[in-house]
Amino acid sequence: MIGDVSMINIQNELSNTLNFLNESQIQQLYNSLIDICKDINNIKVVGRGESSIVFEIDNQIIKISFIEYDNHPSLKEYVSKSDAILQPNFEYIVNLGEYSAKIIGTKKLSLDGITNEDVLNTYIKLRQDGYLWYDTKLENLGKDENGNCYLIDYGELIYINDLDPYHREKELRSHSIKKNELDSYYNNLNSENEIQKVF
Repeated sequence: MIGDVSMINIQNELSNTLNFLNESQIQQLYNSLIDICKDINNIKVVGRGESSIVFEIDNQIIKISFIEYDNHPSLKEYVSKSDAILQPNFEYIVNLGEYSAKIIGTKKLSLDGITNEDVLNTYIKLRQDGYLWYDTKLENLGKDENGNCYLIDYGELIYINDLDPYHREKELRSHSIKKNELDSYYNNLNSENEIQKVF
């Protein structure tokens, strides 16, 4: 269930969603969350993934994630290469032994008024900045009070400028095939010529 939760139920939400963690790891993660988000008045679950949970806490968004990128232990650093990505206000890495959790805080953006054109423009901007964005959908974007659009979900994002030429080309080809299968409105970007134009 997504919705309001009490302080007592935060641990249950963590345990039910992040079921690959043991009781001690859940407790450590819970303690870290409470330490970071002092004086919590209102909290609700606004999203879940296979290895993530997203809370809205007092009008800010707190995401707990286990995303790892090669050579980038910091997600905040990894997403810093594009102003089309909502930059985290903070990131805390919680070492849980075999896992490292990232607690990331961002401002809350509006999810209203996002269009397919916003998705396409964000996709192109990310490609120009060296990112491949796999999870292209309206729900992963938000707008600030000035109407600026940002990617707010970092889950399926690859920064290809870090890759060697072989893996970069392989990722580009794989990405293009997937985009062609999943999103018909990206067909005009999926030929090699169009890829070169974008980059």
